Amino acid sequence: MGLEEVLLTSKKTGDYTATWERLVNTKLFVSVLTKEPGPEISNFRFDLRKSSHDGNLYIVVSENLEDLERSGGTTAIRENAFKLLNMIRSELGVIIALSGDEDFYIPPGLIDWVRKNTQPVADQSEG
Repeated sequence: MGLEEVLLTSKKTGDYTATWERLVNTKLFVSVLTKEPGPEISNFRFDLRKSSHDGNLYIVVSENLEDLERSGGTTAIRENAFKLLNMIRSELGVIIALSGDEDFYIPPGLIDWVRKNTQPVADQSEG
């Protein structure tokens, strides 16, 4: 089951245990702002947007680049979600852009909880 299916199932059932485990082990695209041209981006800042959910600032991420582009992202980097969650400031939330008009919102307070209570599984294929 892919991340999108896990997120949508969690929204329906209210059980988020599998969501956090799956999320921190997934590579995501994230919208960034940079002045660097080309595919190798090392100097960037996150593209922050105001949430229609609660007025907080958030970053937009997606497992699929097309979904990120549809949500307005123009430049993106790809990174492990656990690393991304540890890179963002505590007052930021995360919107995960899904296919269609769906999204999954993680409010700022929950980001800190996910950071403290989850750990990614080491990728055995790297080495």
